[in-house]
Amino acid sequence: MQLIHDKLEIKILSVLKDLLLSAPFEKFLQDVELVGLWADETIVEDTLILDILFLVYYDNFCVCNAAQWMSLCSLFKDILGGAYSIENLAISVEASASFNHAKAQLLIILIETLDLENLLRMVHDEVPFREGGSIFSLQDVQEIDFLVSTFSRLGTFESGPLYLAWAVFICLLSSLPDIKNQNILTEIDHVDYARQAFEVGTFNYLLDVLRSDCLRYSDGPISGFLNILRTFISAFIASYELNHQPEENLLRLILDVLCEIYKGEESLSIQFWDRDSFVDGPIRSLLYMLESEYPYQITELLHLLSSLCSGSWSAECVFNFLEKMNGMTGLYESPTESELMDVYDVVEAEQRIPISGVEGVFIPPGTRGQILKIVGVNIALARWECTHSGIYLLALRVASHPSGHDEVKLILNLLNRLLSSNPALCFNLLHLDESLYTQAARNSGLIEQNMCIDIVRVISSLTVRFIEDGGHASTVAICLNILGQMIKCAPSHVIGMVLSSNIFGTPNINSSSGAWLLSGEFSRMLLDGQEEENGCFLLTTSVLDLTVQLIKKGTWDNLVSALVVFALRYIFVNHMHKQYKLKSGHWKVILKVLNVMKSCVNGARGSHMPGHLIRDILYFDSSILSSLCRLLYISEQALEKSSLSAWYGLKEAEDLQEVSCSVLDILYYLLGHLSKGTLSASLPFIQILLPSSSKPASVFNTALSLVTLFSNEAVQVAATKFLSMLCVIASRLQPFSLGSITLANDLQIGNLTAAICRILEEEPCKRKDFLISVLELLYSAACFQPSFFLPIISSHVEEEGSDFRNKFVQAPLVNQINSRRKSAIDLVLKYVDRSELLISSDPRLLMSTLNFLKSLWDGGVLYMDTLEKVRKSSSFWEHLSSILASGLSFDHCLKDLSDDDIQHDRYRYGCQGIVLEIMARELLLLDKEYQNEIYGTEASSNNSTKIDKNRLIFEASQSSVKFLQNGVLSNWNEGSVMDTLVKSYSSGGYDTQIVSHAKLAACVLIVHLMRTLLDGKAECLSVPLVGMIHMIKDKLLQNPSFSALLEQYSFQGYSDGKEVSRLVLHDLYHHLLGEMEGRLIAPGHFQELSGFLLNLEIFQCKESMNEKDLWGTDVMMYDIPNIRAELGFDLWDKSEWKVAKEFGEKMLSHMHAANLMISLADSKSFSLKALISIILLHHGMVRKSKSTITSNGISDTFIDRSIIHICRCIHSTEKSLFQLLNPSEKLLELLTTQAEMLLVFSRILFMQHSHRNNKQQLFSVSLTLIRTSGSCLKLLATNKLSSMLKNAAKFFLMVLLMSIEFIHDEFALDESLLSETSQSIVGILPLLCKYVEHIEWFDLSVTSMDSILRNFLAPDISLPILHENLPLNLLIEILRRRSSLASITIALNLLLTLAQTKGGAKMLHSINLFASLKLLISHLVDENNPNPAGGYFFANYNENDVRAHLLGLAIAIISSICHSLHGDSSVIDIFGRAFNNYFADKSHIISLWLTTPNFLYDVPRTSLAALQLSEHAFLLICLLGGHQDYRQKGLKEIDSELMQKSIHFLAFISKEGQRIGDSCNRTVPLFCFPTLKEESELNEKPSFVSSKHGWFVVSALGVSCKNKVNSSLSTGLSIVNTDQANGCAEAQPTYYSDVVSVQIYRITFFLLTFLCMQAKAATERAEEVGYVDLSHFPDLPMPEILHGLQDQAIAIVVDVCEARSSDFTEETESVCLLMLQILERSLYLEFCVTQSCGIRPVTGRVEDVSREIQSLIQVVKQHGNLQASVASLMQILTLVYPGLIQTSSLL
Repeated sequence: MQLIHDKLEIKILSVLKDLLLSAPFEKFLQDVELVGLWADETIVEDTLILDILFLVYYDNFCVCNAAQWMSLCSLFKDILGGAYSIENLAISVEASASFNHAKAQLLIILIETLDLENLLRMVHDEVPFREGGSIFSLQDVQEIDFLVSTFSRLGTFESGPLYLAWAVFICLLSSLPDIKNQNILTEIDHVDYARQAFEVGTFNYLLDVLRSDCLRYSDGPISGFLNILRTFISAFIASYELNHQPEENLLRLILDVLCEIYKGEESLSIQFWDRDSFVDGPIRSLLYMLESEYPYQITELLHLLSSLCSGSWSAECVFNFLEKMNGMTGLYESPTESELMDVYDVVEAEQRIPISGVEGVFIPPGTRGQILKIVGVNIALARWECTHSGIYLLALRVASHPSGHDEVKLILNLLNRLLSSNPALCFNLLHLDESLYTQAARNSGLIEQNMCIDIVRVISSLTVRFIEDGGHASTVAICLNILGQMIKCAPSHVIGMVLSSNIFGTPNINSSSGAWLLSGEFSRMLLDGQEEENGCFLLTTSVLDLTVQLIKKGTWDNLVSALVVFALRYIFVNHMHKQYKLKSGHWKVILKVLNVMKSCVNGARGSHMPGHLIRDILYFDSSILSSLCRLLYISEQALEKSSLSAWYGLKEAEDLQEVSCSVLDILYYLLGHLSKGTLSASLPFIQILLPSSSKPASVFNTALSLVTLFSNEAVQVAATKFLSMLCVIASRLQPFSLGSITLANDLQIGNLTAAICRILEEEPCKRKDFLISVLELLYSAACFQPSFFLPIISSHVEEEGSDFRNKFVQAPLVNQINSRRKSAIDLVLKYVDRSELLISSDPRLLMSTLNFLKSLWDGGVLYMDTLEKVRKSSSFWEHLSSILASGLSFDHCLKDLSDDDIQHDRYRYGCQGIVLEIMARELLLLDKEYQNEIYGTEASSNNSTKIDKNRLIFEASQSSVKFLQNGVLSNWNEGSVMDTLVKSYSSGGYDTQIVSHAKLAACVLIVHLMRTLLDGKAECLSVPLVGMIHMIKDKLLQNPSFSALLEQYSFQGYSDGKEVSRLVLHDLYHHLLGEMEGRLIAPGHFQELSGFLLNLEIFQCKESMNEKDLWGTDVMMYDIPNIRAELGFDLWDKSEWKVAKEFGEKMLSHMHAANLMISLADSKSFSLKALISIILLHHGMVRKSKSTITSNGISDTFIDRSIIHICRCIHSTEKSLFQLLNPSEKLLELLTTQAEMLLVFSRILFMQHSHRNNKQQLFSVSLTLIRTSGSCLKLLATNKLSSMLKNAAKFFLMVLLMSIEFIHDEFALDESLLSETSQSIVGILPLLCKYVEHIEWFDLSVTSMDSILRNFLAPDISLPILHENLPLNLLIEILRRRSSLASITIALNLLLTLAQTKGGAKMLHSINLFASLKLLISHLVDENNPNPAGGYFFANYNENDVRAHLLGLAIAIISSICHSLHGDSSVIDIFGRAFNNYFADKSHIISLWLTTPNFLYDVPRTSLAALQLSEHAFLLICLLGGHQDYRQKGLKEIDSELMQKSIHFLAFISKEGQRIGDSCNRTVPLFCFPTLKEESELNEKPSFVSSKHGWFVVSALGVSCKNKVNSSLSTGLSIVNTDQANGCAEAQPTYYSDVVSVQIYRITFFLLTFLCMQAKAATERAEEVGYVDLSHFPDLPMPEILHGLQDQAIAIVVDVCEARSSDFTEETESVCLLMLQILERSLYLEFCVTQSCGIRPVTGRVEDVSREIQSLIQVVKQHGNLQASVASLMQILTLVYPGLIQTSSLL
């Protein structure tokens, strides 16, 4: 306002005069081009100044007084008189037009400042002049009149409007009540001014001004100009009688001017139809004058109405004006020739009078009318009083095919404008026959009763006729536009009519050439240029618009395919090479074609449209590709010029921007589709996008240039997204995938870096979308194009010398950059510094920033220099902590949050998840640096350079180390950040109620639409949606529940057929509606139908569409914009469906809530996964005792509390899954992530249990884990096997297995706890049987079953369950398939557990397990035969060791079955089957099961698996050997060899087990290193025997010498020498070494048993024949061998009983029993040897035995379970050493 106060208008006028008087410098006068440029710029400034001056007056900032007005008028006169030479210097067409526009501007300002609107108000309200507030006095009027009169000498047509405006001003002024007789006004002849105005063609000039591009496409106040001209014309109409003016065609000219004024101006149209607008009153009177002759004369009326329907309300007013007509004009012939008629006479129709030009319309008899005009003798033009629909008459006029094409075109143009402004009027046109006014006209006889009209059919027929006639391109375009608008309201009806009318000709999709897919006439009309009217290409654009509507609302049929192919291959390519009268026409057509492409692309992405057609064309058609890329090049150059030149109008700049964005969006989609499949560098599409040395330009280079255009943010965003995707694609193509070739040169990278730094330096709110896209580009480049990314991130931008700044210096595109050097990473870190603010205000921006920073860690060594800048910043880590801590403030209930809050929370969770991922990567990096630091400390001085570098890197990471030591990972207490994160993320945030409401709402709407379609009313539903509804309806009708309801309703007396179906649907609709409101549907048929509909997932997006891309695209459950479009929802309130729209809005609201909830749950799931990673890494590093990195472990209370909380969350998710019939993949993903989290904490719990005191709490948590996993496994077993479910089940099976094994290991002695566990487990066993059927879960489920059967459930409980549920055939198939040795091992373990019970052995025998095991053993032995000299006992490690274990299990199963079923009468000849399968023709197998070491040739090595194999083999041999029949059949052939090996092995055991005292001067006899993870864990546990005798000492040496023996093995040495053994002399026994020792003694026991059986058989034969035949007597061990075994057994039992008198566990007891059994059998063999060979006891042996036995009996007295074995021992002692007991006082 200060400017106004300082007389702005006077200063503006002064500046304007100065500009007009200015001249170029003399030195430029010789340069015509420079003079022209100067003149152009000066004229542009003139127009801008005049725009400002107009607004100053128009917006009433100041008032133009008479002096100022005369100054402006004088200036206008001087310009018209050529007083200023600048007009002559304007040599360009644009400058000349702009100067003419400046004159028109000044003229309009002069008219405006006459204040005609105020005069009209004063005349209208009869306000006196003295009270009207006129700015001019009468004296001023006299002076102004003198000045205006001087224009007559100029004789220019530009002065005509000024004449007419002054005449109108004087006329209106003279009409005021108190000024009519003023002499001053009577002296002014305003009629003469009007005459002069008509003479110079005022209205023609106004038409030229209104139609000029300078006005229509100006950036100035166009609406203000038009408003002034509207007021001017209205004042003219109010001042003069149009019919009495001398100028011919004056009415037509005025109407043309009015149409140009109102056309496209919604605000002016609204004012016109506002009855309170006095300014438009005179124009409305003109409209009523034209309406009086309707429908006799309609041309002028239609012309005016077409311009008055801009805007929805205005279009509705025009429609109502025509719809509610009260009169009809037509020719009337007097019934009698003598009757004279005169104007205004009232007449009455005596009979029906036809209306000319409209078939089927008559004036009913008795209708009264008034004569308007006498036409001829007895013929007059009469206006009849009858109510009718004028729009219906227009439709009939068109349908009657009149001869006048112009009139039809006017009608069609009016309809087109009505529908374009208000698409809802389509419903009125489609239902014209049902209109109240049409019905009234039909009832009154005005229209015949059988008269009806289908407007769609009429338009389609007209289109076909005009195409056939030719030469009517513009009319055809209007028809197609109308059809395109009607498709929105009635897709099914219109598309069906278009297809049946065959407007475009029959498409020929299968033609070999594929050249012409449209009819010849129509395609010629499109391509020969006849449709070009003023460069607008009406027909082309209408065809393209119709194509888009067909794509959106129709189905992809031959017609759409033909139109799409034609649009791309012909319209697009041809228009790229045409010359145009107007640029706007060019861009308009191009944009329409691009819109077709985008519609195809969006259809392929989101709904029913297959995208293969458009993709194939764009991937392989070089002409279209070239045109598309050329278009991008042209638009890029034009955009750059538009930022530097003033001649680019706003409309053209907007078109350029839209073209660039559309092309880039299309390319982005095509690249995105390529990223999901295989790529080929030879693809034309790829070749034209990527830069190459063989071509000067590429789309990539163009996109880089577009990124730097800061005047077009939308283009920058599209270009940046395209570049991001192109980086991904290039990473999969050579040579860009190699990382050695960059995509851009140094100059391009410099410009891009400057642009990136500039946007990073701006305030985020200015260009937020571009800023985020830039961060995504940096992320994509860092991940996929390091060679492109490194120069960007490493470059520094300076203020001087930047090519980027020099390039754009003329258009202030680049802000001043500080003189100090800056890099992109420095600017990015500023956003991290503002994280506290951004996490609350703009978390999406913060998430993009963090995501980019995370990529630096992913880049590793490549970005180490840049990464060090980030890591060394202590504030960086502090800000990350604050981001995690912010979770305390925004974790709220969904119902309490707004949509914006939920979106913000979603991004906040994303930020926290990325922070956790950064922390996890930092932990890995620190671990690696820690290793380098240790390596550098131990390395030699030759590597000092590398060591120093490693140390520098480690020092640079001290900030992160401090953060990890003292930050969020240091506190695991309740209420800590980590505790809050675990609780927040584990809850998931998935609300099933929200999802259920959305699904129910969709079902309710679908049922409602079914009811509507039964009546044949598809309205605005798309064709695919109608098809989907019909499909659902057909399925619903076929549902048994629906059929039952139909039968029930029919039985109750309802009618048959469609009515009954409608009744059922009606009731189903209300049942579903009631369920939405909380009233559950009772069990029955309606509940079944409800479940059926819910299971269809109506309107839900496919899960594949929700796959996230690299930048975290929004996850949607419903594509709401697409649903709205398919439903045509925006038009429901304009149709008969307005009642249903309220519920439709409610449905969309529920869907929107579901989308928000899903996106939030997805973000929490992402964060939960990141949290899992950081917990795993942290715990792993704590276990490794990396105190320099992280020292605080996870507390026990935290673990317990977290497990309980996660279990509760899992139960909540489980409940949600149970409630939903078909749960979302996102819910399953949540359950999977929760299960993984539970697994992580369970592992930590069981790893850290050893130091815990509260065992009861530990058991409670473990039992909770079992119950939770069992419950979830039960639920998952009933669902479909998706990949997500497989992972979830796997995690729960792992938790279950760990829990049950842990409980057994830790609480095996507590019967009450084991009983409670068994009760929880028994219900899980059937579930595990189901999971066995799936190979993914086979190993875990079978292992769990094995553990349950062995440790928890009794056979009488478990076997019935297994008999009913366990698929034993699948286990057998696993054995036969032999695809996985691990699975075979697990299956054999379970079979062994079953075989050890009688019922389980029967199950296995019933399925002929022996045959499968025979195949397995043959495969293991024959195809993988180890060294015969070593056998399986001394098998090598790795695979042979595994196969030895498998053989052992197989033999154990056989022996267990034989043992369990021995003596069972229901099983016939079990031993016979075993013998026939394994020994009848496989005697060589036995030789591989036992071999003594050969110290001369190899280092004796074995494994625990090999030892177990030997044990199981000899157990089976002992079982079979106990049966005389099978021993005689085949075993006797191998007895001799077996006994020799047995004796040698016993000698080895006896000898090496006694050499204890000289352990420091001896070789290690046998090595048995742990080879499996479980064995290594056992080797870490302390000894459970704690004996210092026998093989318990030898095994400890053989196990602990692994490191010392490796060198011997690698050099081929056969033994370990004394020096090497010295290091092992002090080896301490371990749990594993004890297990090895026990295994050796178990083999010893079975060998002794086997020899005892042989000796017994020989003794029985001797008793039969009466003598001992030594030639047939078996070989038996020497007494010395047996004595050694006896001494070891006694010493070990005494040692164990003494050492563990107070801690005598079940394990140690079993060892003692084993040793006593060995002692007993060795005594039996000794007795047999001494008796058969007559050998006397060795001297002193009796005393030694007596002493040892005495010690044995003393220690055994304390252990009652050993008494039975000792009693049996005493019996054999009395035989071997008679009198020993009595002499030794053992009794």
